[in-house]
Amino acid sequence: MRDVILRIILAELSRADAYPSDWYGYAKNQLAHFALGITTASLLAQAHFAVFNEFAQKGATWAVVAVGYAAFEILRQGWNGRDTVEDWLFFALYGGGLPIFLFNEVAIGSPMLSINSQLVIPWFAVVMCHLAGGIVARVVTTQSNK
Repeated sequence: MRDVILRIILAELSRADAYPSDWYGYAKNQLAHFALGITTASLLAQAHFAVFNEFAQKGATWAVVAVGYAAFEILRQGWNGRDTVEDWLFFALYGGGLPIFLFNEVAIGSPMLSINSQLVIPWFAVVMCHLAGGIVARVVTTQSNK
């Protein structure tokens, strides 16, 4: 049963869909990309710390997340234009970038991190404006098709 559930979830996740007339599907999809980007970047940073006892250089970590996700997306789903770009933005730039660029190592060799609180609200404002724009576009499209 668990294998069936996992296959269903993976099949749904690997299906390319920009949800052109479903604002709620679009919002869930992009917020999932955002959350997975945060998780992936955080796990990558923690893995580097566990092996080398320090966090990796931010640009290198983000490059691994950004290039790795682009390769995964294109190999798994192919190029789907705007859908591919938006998925990449929410996963790699907004999600992956959040833990990489907003948090700083307190001291080399320390697992303690500090956050640049002046960037949190602008970071989330960009994400929410992009998400809101996509939602509004889908609501308008749906209403004009009625």
